[in-house]
Amino acid sequence: MSDSEESMSTMPVLQKRPKISLPANTDGSGDDQDDISSTASTILDDISESSNVPRRGKGKPRIKRPKLQFRYINHVKEDHGLPLFGLSINQLTREGDPIVFATVGTNRVTLYELQDSGKIKLLQAYIDPSTEENFYCCAWSYDEVGQPLLAAAGLRGVIRIISPVTMQCIKHFVGHGNAVNELKFYPKDPNLLLSVSKDHTLRMWNIKTDVCVIIFGGVDGHRDEVLSADFSIKGSIIVSCGMDHSLKMWKMDKEELQAAIESSYTHNSAKTNKPFPTVFQNFPDFSTRDVHRNYVDCVRWLGNFVLSKSCENSINCWKPGGLHDTLADMKPHDNKVTIWHRFDYKECDIWYMRFCLDFWQKTTSLLMKGKVTGKPCTTLPSCECDENETLIKCENIIGLSILSSIRPSVVSLTVKNSFLGPMLNASFSSYIMEVEKIDLSHSRIHSLTVHVFKYLRNLRRLVLKNNFLRMLKFEVFDHLTALEELDLSHNRFGVLPDGPFHSLISLRFLNVSFNNLTNLKFGLRFQVMESMQSIDLSGNKFQTIANDSFEMTANWNIHIPKVMNLSHCGIKYIQSGAFRYPKGIETLIMKGNEGISYDNLTSLFNSSDAPNIKVLDLAKTGLSQVSELFLSLRKLNIKELTLSHNEITLLSTDLSENLAGTLLKFDMKGNKLNAISDAVSELRDLQYLDLSENLISDVDSNFDANLKKLKYLNLAHNKISAGKFTLQNFVELETLDLSYNQLTSFTMPQTLIKLQTANLAGNGISTLESLDGLINLENFYFQQNKLTELKKFLFVDSPIINIADFSGNEIKKIDEGTFEPHSPRFIDLSFNQLKRFKFPGWTNVKSINLRGNGLENLHGESFYALFQLTCLDLAENALLYIDDNLFVYLTNLTILHLEHNQLLGISNWKLLFRALISLRYIDFSYNNLTRFDSSILSMSKSLQQIKADHNCIHNVDSAGFKGLTQLQSVDFSTNYFVCNCDLINFRNWLQDSGVMIMRKGSDNYTCKGPPEQKGIDVFKFEIDDFECDFMFLYIVVYSCVGGVFVVVVIITSFVCHYHLKWRREQLNSENTASIDFERMERVPFIPNGTLLRNKNTRHKTNGETQKQKSVKASKSKKKKKNQHNTEMYIMNGNVKLMKGKIPNGIKNGKTNNKATSKGHSKKTTKKKHHNSDPPYLVKHENEVCYS
Repeated sequence: MSDSEESMSTMPVLQKRPKISLPANTDGSGDDQDDISSTASTILDDISESSNVPRRGKGKPRIKRPKLQFRYINHVKEDHGLPLFGLSINQLTREGDPIVFATVGTNRVTLYELQDSGKIKLLQAYIDPSTEENFYCCAWSYDEVGQPLLAAAGLRGVIRIISPVTMQCIKHFVGHGNAVNELKFYPKDPNLLLSVSKDHTLRMWNIKTDVCVIIFGGVDGHRDEVLSADFSIKGSIIVSCGMDHSLKMWKMDKEELQAAIESSYTHNSAKTNKPFPTVFQNFPDFSTRDVHRNYVDCVRWLGNFVLSKSCENSINCWKPGGLHDTLADMKPHDNKVTIWHRFDYKECDIWYMRFCLDFWQKTTSLLMKGKVTGKPCTTLPSCECDENETLIKCENIIGLSILSSIRPSVVSLTVKNSFLGPMLNASFSSYIMEVEKIDLSHSRIHSLTVHVFKYLRNLRRLVLKNNFLRMLKFEVFDHLTALEELDLSHNRFGVLPDGPFHSLISLRFLNVSFNNLTNLKFGLRFQVMESMQSIDLSGNKFQTIANDSFEMTANWNIHIPKVMNLSHCGIKYIQSGAFRYPKGIETLIMKGNEGISYDNLTSLFNSSDAPNIKVLDLAKTGLSQVSELFLSLRKLNIKELTLSHNEITLLSTDLSENLAGTLLKFDMKGNKLNAISDAVSELRDLQYLDLSENLISDVDSNFDANLKKLKYLNLAHNKISAGKFTLQNFVELETLDLSYNQLTSFTMPQTLIKLQTANLAGNGISTLESLDGLINLENFYFQQNKLTELKKFLFVDSPIINIADFSGNEIKKIDEGTFEPHSPRFIDLSFNQLKRFKFPGWTNVKSINLRGNGLENLHGESFYALFQLTCLDLAENALLYIDDNLFVYLTNLTILHLEHNQLLGISNWKLLFRALISLRYIDFSYNNLTRFDSSILSMSKSLQQIKADHNCIHNVDSAGFKGLTQLQSVDFSTNYFVCNCDLINFRNWLQDSGVMIMRKGSDNYTCKGPPEQKGIDVFKFEIDDFECDFMFLYIVVYSCVGGVFVVVVIITSFVCHYHLKWRREQLNSENTASIDFERMERVPFIPNGTLLRNKNTRHKTNGETQKQKSVKASKSKKKKKNQHNTEMYIMNGNVKLMKGKIPNGIKNGKTNNKATSKGHSKKTTKKKHHNSDPPYLVKHENEVCYS
């Protein structure tokens, strides 16, 4: 089975169905454009339905409205505010990987990640070094190890291969002669890249071996810009389309092409010393112009069918040959096609809109722009206007629908870098009839309808440059009778328009430069432009100027001076009398025409009908001798003569003899003169002299004495040494350039009171004295000399001094009064030898550059009171420590460079940066920082960019970033991140902040520790939540401690409770057996150890009632049962009660000291005692009361 048959088998079964019109907005969204883009995805699914559509009513077809399958989720707007020309989703990722897509626009390629929640996350961006680049397309592939690759190309025709990992351009390919419109990788080989270009060709590249394998184009190739191409599923056929209305197919399975592809992997130019033999495919295998009648800007395969789109409000589904023919049957000269279905859309006639299919070719979506409504300058972000909305400037506009919202009082309308083509058919007069200026440059316009500028009778300036115009219709400028300036430059005119100019009676400036004009001939209608002042024909391709080229300009006003620009036209011959018309040519620019001969020029200006030229430019014409030319110019009253960048070695006296009385400006830059001869010194009226980039080493002695009127003198890049001439007499001199000569000393004369700019850079001057008398000096350049010191009062008489550049010297000392009383606004002291820097009192300075001096320390008042300073560069020094008060006065500082120093820590930097409230850019890169605390910049609310790459940062405290609401980008790449709990917040901030992370890649943001995290991407490292959740840990620990404490308290309470209970029982038993001392009679002294046995006898008391006695008797009986063996003994004068066994040492009523006593207490009677003693204590000799 052939590849075509296999691809046929993969395509869904299609059945023809009636053409249906798309319904209006049915979901209530209020946006018709949403329906257009959403229903596009459903049509292909509905194709397989039966053609027997159910009917209702009176035979009316019942139209099934397709359901909306795609819904809006999210959007992102890039900060450059310019169009995005391409978007590509990486479909080569593994299952489960996030969706990553790239966008291209301006000189930026941006990568995004579509998260499951619908949020679009910015990953990284690549910015091309060229600001002129404008990327149009991109495509995904992968390398040998499976890492993704991204190819991008655009306006400059350079294809760049970008590594999304490092976001660096790893390769680039140059071969196309113009812009690249689309890129596609070969399905069978990720190293083969197809590019389609504005240069009418397609090219296939091997990005692994860096060779161009195949070029598709040539004899039968595309005749105009190629806009789109696509590979079939199997990669066997390429289909391409372009602005020539054609669609072409190129087979890839040819033996010749397959051999070239295989050879591209083995070819080695270094060994063979020959370039790769690129294969040319001049003849397509199929070509047709019958599918579309206009530009075809997008094409895609659908099985073995093709979907192609043109600016005709439709996408056509077709295939070559008949419906049942296979792709193998197509023939080169058979242009038969079968258009199977046409999908119609509204508002789709704007050029360069794309559609795409998913990987399985089941659904399609259309990339298009919605209709723009609303007032300019308010709802349209790409438009600007003045207060009264009379001056409007718009960019990136699709169509001219904004006209309906513009006020009729508009005076100037500019629509640049927009998409107004291919045919501009709007009528400006219907909306802004009083407009005076219209600028439609860079708007992809290919043709103009006759009514575009109709009735604009006040229009004075019309700019149509940088479009694709090839011709103009006769009536297009009919009503522009007031038009004064017409710019048609940088278009594609092959013939100078004639008919459209018949009404331009007021035209004064005509620019048709850089077109494809090959025959210079002004037509009959140019007669009406009698007020013409300037004609620019430069950059065209005519080689001969005939004597009748300007014949139709004979009646132009002779009193109006005219400018004729014929530069860079490749002119080789000018016929005699070619410039007799138009009369009044005063400026003739012929530079860049190297083919014209010296004899032809001299004869031209010697002729009797030569124009009375005052300004003549013959730069880059290859002249080597000019003596006869000066003689031929004698009668022309030349005031300005430019002969720069030729091969002239000598200026003879013919110069002064013929031009001394009239010449005011003389430019001889870039020749081979070795001396300033007396021929130059005699040009006494000369005001402008440029002799730079010659070999001059000798100067005529009368040079400064004669040229007293000189205002501009440029002698840079010569070999002039000290003492060769003086400047004393150049009293009118305003600009002096003596840079890059061989001067070792120089003294500036005080007579140069009008001098504004002096350049002495690149010499060997070692001393510089005060520049007295230079009251108008503004700019002074003295870099790359050998100064060692700046002395006092350098600009003492220069109150308006603006720039002072002393970079690249050997300055070690700056006097405190160097810039007093007048300090420059911009001071450059970079790359000198300053080791110390003390406050110099530069009160007016706005920028100070101290880069590369080796500064080790800066005093806290080094920048005292520099309130106007906006830029400070301290990079590439040896700073270890910065004083806390160094920046305290720099409240207006916006840019601060601290990179390439030896800074270690930032512990005190919050205090250091406290005054930098206006800071926008700060650079800490290439230092020795180990930690970065974002709170140090908390006062800099306007900060936009932070660079801290190439340090030793382990941890970044990102809490302070939340207060920096204007932050746009940060760079922490190439640091030593320790991926532990301290870095978690920084990781989360990197993922969620939306701030652009510069140089983001696995090699730049990797963990250096701990060992288990080493080598992991900082954006992806993970740590157990419990390990880093210190609050949770504290709760657990304190809970455990509290629990233990509670258990201890409970146990202690139980122990105390039972102990107290036991103690209470003991006390109760003791109280029961205690002696009633209050009622005890006196007893004689009883020695220690005497045992008193309780006989249960009671001491009698006086005065007790019978009732009390009976109660006590009952209690006594109870105690007798419980305490029948209670005994009392006396030890150390105390009475103690014992139960049971008698203590050791007491036996038979005796103690160890053999003291004896009675075994029982004697009954005594209570005696009367003094009232002062308590009742239980009676003082008596040898008697005591125990308690």
